[in-house]
Amino acid sequence: MQVPHKKGLYFTVVVMLVFNMPSFAQLFHQQLEEVIIINSQTETVRANSFSQLNKYLAISPEINFSKEIKRAKSKEEVLVFQSDKNLLVLKKSTYLKLIRRAGNRNEDVYTFYLFLIEELPELQIQFKKDDYFEEFYTNVRSHTFYGKLETLPEVL
Repeated sequence: MQVPHKKGLYFTVVVMLVFNMPSFAQLFHQQLEEVIIINSQTETVRANSFSQLNKYLAISPEINFSKEIKRAKSKEEVLVFQSDKNLLVLKKSTYLKLIRRAGNRNEDVYTFYLFLIEELPELQIQFKKDDYFEEFYTNVRSHTFYGKLETLPEVL
């Protein structure tokens, strides 16, 4: 009985591995194709007074934040957002102050949106769904201090 050379045995094993690698890769690739990822951002909203106020602020021709804040404080109004995932109750005056601050600090709608979702992460999906969010930002910005400064003609 003769023992095969070690070099020949190693060569045979390496050749078999090299030719079988593509079939292993194909098998792995077929397994990956069967993976289905579902990313659902659905949220059932039961009450949303924030959206109603945002719509009012978007279409309102004249917004005086100081008067609106004083009125909300005197009436002790609250805003409610209730869904299957979140519950947020906030004083209307606090929300108006936040909106005014966001409008003053942000020069475009995207940074305005980021500021609001950082402060109120519970409302992120609702801000995305609002069809009038850009008008909301534009109107809020135009009634803030820095927004009014932008509309002034430049002095040379």
